[in-house]
Amino acid sequence: MTIAEGDFTAILGPNGSGKSTLARLLTGLCQPTRGRVLVDGRDTRDREALWEVHRTVQLIFQIPENQIVGTSLAEDVAFGLANIGLPQAEMAERIAWALSLVGLGDRADDSPHSLSGGEKQRLAVAAAVALEPRYLVLDEATAMLDPGARRELMAMLLRIRSERRLGLIHITHHFEEVLEADRVVLMDGGRLQLVAPPAELLCRPDLLAACGIELPYLPALAARLRQGGLTDLAPNPTLSEVVKQLCS
Repeated sequence: MTIAEGDFTAILGPNGSGKSTLARLLTGLCQPTRGRVLVDGRDTRDREALWEVHRTVQLIFQIPENQIVGTSLAEDVAFGLANIGLPQAEMAERIAWALSLVGLGDRADDSPHSLSGGEKQRLAVAAAVALEPRYLVLDEATAMLDPGARRELMAMLLRIRSERRLGLIHITHHFEEVLEADRVVLMDGGRLQLVAPPAELLCRPDLLAACGIELPYLPALAARLRQGGLTDLAPNPTLSEVVKQLCS
């Protein structure tokens, strides 16, 4: 599998399919026992290359508290910047920019523990993006959020990806979060089962079911209706399109 700069690649699969292991391999936190993982040509097994690998690819964990280290939002974002030796004046500008980017610009002095779950994930994104990586890996970063917070986080990530030309690798088991991806990697049993655009996967409900993935309601209904003869129905229709097809 190859992921290019600026790509939005979604990695979809049930629990235990190997998604989190893949996330750690992509970011150099784990090294492969077979094969190779190259990050912009750097082999993650090369210890001398790991520093640049970690700067190039940033990882957002499922539980945001696992990566919060500061007593304020500004201090949390500053932690990674201090580690790369950014000058103090530039650091202050970078912190303000990153927090503003995720909608937390007016809360720089607040404690991270005063944030909601969705806001904590925004802080994690700010701390990662402040380092100006080329790729951002999200390891089920929306799993602990309610549906509204998940939608807000995904909309923010897609905006940042567009503005920064950031490669986005989103690992999830929620199909509705992958519909805007350039392509979806379907995993099961530690292997890639299929790499395809979302529209193609929507036409493979049997394969998705075999891999333990449940389609959102309207795409699932559309698949059943197409099997019943409504072949003109799109794989991911709107409610009005479904009603129009049924009434005709």
